[in-house]
Amino acid sequence: MIGYENLRAIFFKLDAEMAHDIGSISLSFGAKIPWLLNYLVDKNFIVDDRLKQNIFGRDFLNPVGIGAGFDKDAKLVDALMGLGFGYAEVGTITPKAQSGNEKPRLFRHIEEEALQNAMGFNNSGAHALSRRVKKLYPHVLPIGVNIGKNRDTPLESAMDDYENLIREF
Repeated sequence: MIGYENLRAIFFKLDAEMAHDIGSISLSFGAKIPWLLNYLVDKNFIVDDRLKQNIFGRDFLNPVGIGAGFDKDAKLVDALMGLGFGYAEVGTITPKAQSGNEKPRLFRHIEEEALQNAMGFNNSGAHALSRRVKKLYPHVLPIGVNIGKNRDTPLESAMDDYENLIREF
């Protein structure tokens, strides 16, 4: 098996967004192989009574989650369990699908050990995400949805986008 340092070296030779896309495709593929997903969940997903929390009526088996931006369209929720995450925030989702900002739009800051996301809310839209999330439930992971207005929505109409998204999710 390829170790973390070798995998990191390979991915750091790629454009940051391409590395993210390859990683996402790999995670998605791996999650479709039941024995592999089960192995990863058994190896990485920590369940310990000391970590459990109930927040707003939802059980969180562990407090380590992944924020919006990584899995914009809720395609990797099962795979995220295999990485050990206890909850997932998907999105940012907008009412209508949009392509986001021009590339490059994801930047590595190696010295700071950070990524800068300037993707621009690229996503498949509320309807597509809603269908996908409904297929996932019930799911052991709490799933939050980060919402935003479409780029072409005038500021004076932004509240309409937010209200519609809140109703949907």
